[in-house]
Amino acid sequence: MGPDPASVLPLLPQKEPRSLIDRVTALESGAALTATYLVPDDASWFAGHFPGDPVVPGVVQLDALVQAAGLLALADDPALADGKLLLMGLDRVRFRRRVSPGEELTLRVSLVSRRGPVWKLDAKASVGDDPATEARLLLNITLADAR
Repeated sequence: MGPDPASVLPLLPQKEPRSLIDRVTALESGAALTATYLVPDDASWFAGHFPGDPVVPGVVQLDALVQAAGLLALADDPALADGKLLLMGLDRVRFRRRVSPGEELTLRVSLVSRRGPVWKLDAKASVGDDPATEARLLLNITLADAR
């Protein structure tokens, strides 16, 4: 049995207002993680992103998925908390539906492969049963003393 999903959320290096994960609902250590993010009605990025008919920017949705991937890595090896997680690449990015204020994004990331500090993950965000965003993420997770 792996770590309790709720116990890994404090490992997230991003803090308010940059944290895009409200809770971790499932964790298969080193393999997959499911989390949620309730999109606030008053997020600062709505002011300039289609005023009057706000939409969550795609880059915010991708950032939430990258944060979930980082939590998966940190749950697998808490020593990585002293290092850096850097986004190396995005492939197969698709936006399937608009995401609006007040909706809850379910974030799912699963490990495809890992070679040293490089992690390749499949990432999907959905609102209810409706797919919203999907991508293949490539991350470099480096320990502080390996820079």
